[in-house]
Amino acid sequence: LTHPQRNFITRALGTSRRTEPDIIHLDFQPGDAWLLCSDGLTNHMRTAEIAEVLLRDLPWPEKLRVLIDTALERGGRDNITALAVLKEASA
Repeated sequence: LTHPQRNFITRALGTSRRTEPDIIHLDFQPGDAWLLCSDGLTNHMRTAEIAEVLLRDLPWPEKLRVLIDTALERGGRDNITALAVLKEASA
């Protein structure tokens, strides 16, 4: 939250002909979810608040809408982005 370079873009698509992606291998289990979001969200909501919303018994699109609406209500104007990546439980 306070790092002097917290808003620096370190990787972007479209800035050069060749882009080197960061690749991380993690053990993603059925039922797990990742939230990919911009600082437009995290500048206006603390981690605990975000977690509380994500743990609510709501459909994922509604959870994301609550996050974005909360950031907007708190003065957010800078590219508020929230995307959920889900690994569905096996049948």
